[in-house]
This record gives sequence, C-alpha cells and structure tokens, in this order.
Amino acid sequence: MKLLNRLIIFGLLLSSFLLTGCDPPLTSKRTVEQVQAVEIARDAYFELLPLSQSELNGSFSQTITIEYGENHQTFLSQLETDSEQLTMVGLATFGARIFTLEFDGERLQFSTIPQVAARLSPEHLLAEFQLASWPIEPIREQMRNSKPKTYWMAAPRKLQIEESENNRSIYFGGLKIINIDYQDLPEGSKKIVFRNLERGYTLHIKQFPEIDF
Repeated sequence: MKLLNRLIIFGLLLSSFLLTGCDPPLTSKRTVEQVQAVEIARDAYFELLPLSQSELNGSFSQTITIEYGENHQTFLSQLETDSEQLTMVGLATFGARIFTLEFDGERLQFSTIPQVAARLSPEHLLAEFQLASWPIEPIREQMRNSKPKTYWMAAPRKLQIEESENNRSIYFGGLKIINIDYQDLPEGSKKIVFRNLERGYTLHIKQFPEIDF
C-alpha cells in the first residue's frame, strides 16, 4: 500500500499517571478557533493542512507505545475521519477514555483529564499525524512555500521531506529531525515507527484494519 494511505495517530508524550477503572470525566477543555503553525522541532514550524487534502476516510483503531529514554507508555486510539471532520479518541489499555479531539480543518476542540492536559498539545498531535499519513505532495508544497522563521549564516532554514518505499524523512536546515518507517503485517495490519530525533522520543504504532464503531 502507498505511504499516502497509511494511517498514524500520534499521541501522548506522558510520564506515568493514575486512572480509575471507569471513564474519568474529561474536565479540562480548550478550543482553538484558528490553528497556527506548530513547532515540531526547535525553531521548525509546520502549518497544518486542510482535511480535504487527506485521502483517509473511515474508522480506524491502533495501539501506540511511546518510548522516551527508559520510560514506556502504551495506550489505544480510535479515529473517525473524512474530508470535513476528524475525531480522535485516546484510551488507556483497560478502556478508560483519556482524551477526545475534534478538528474540522480550522477549529480544534480538545477535552482531556487534568493529569494529561499540561502534557499534551493537540496541535502537535495533529501535526505529527499529518506528517506521517497525509499525501507527500501537499506536505512538500506547504514546506516549500512556507515563510522561514529562522536563518543560519544569512541562509533561510526550511523544512523538507523525502520519501522512499517504506520511509519518510524530514529535515530542517539540512539536518534530519524526524524518521518514519512503515511495515505491512499479516491480516491487513501495519507497523509504524516514528522517531523524533531532535526531541529524543520514539512512537511504536500498530494499526489495525478498518472497523465499525
């Protein structure tokens, strides 16, 4: 399957937190009327793309393990998306809901539990999701046309993306900052390894075939 059809839901860069066995109330809520550029690495800004440029459509499920140094955290995610609305739900491994994110291409609504609110940026979540799952050409065009925010020796530093059969690599000012590897698994499942080299964390994602909620 082409890279542009691969789905990734990125999640929570968390340390440990405690949850009860039932759904906790999502009492921490915020709304962003107009999402701005997202800093995906130091001084490297990515502007979110319209949902109409995605080829994703339907409902999906994944398990995600975050590796940061010696720390590991696993959670589940569910997604419903089309050209007009994207909804993500993050779940603890025993099924308790951690967050809900809704995005219509401009307006972002995010609800979560207090333990997570200070540690998770929904804009950052969406940016990494798009970098790995949107078609390559809209991403490349956005990076090419974006106005540089930083310079090195009078030369502008800009994001660039390269793609091979099972890999995407993202560079900033010529330095590789993100590496994404893809692997097809039996029965329609997929494995994705997303490494943010600049920030030092890795996401291990297993995507399952389309499901009905």
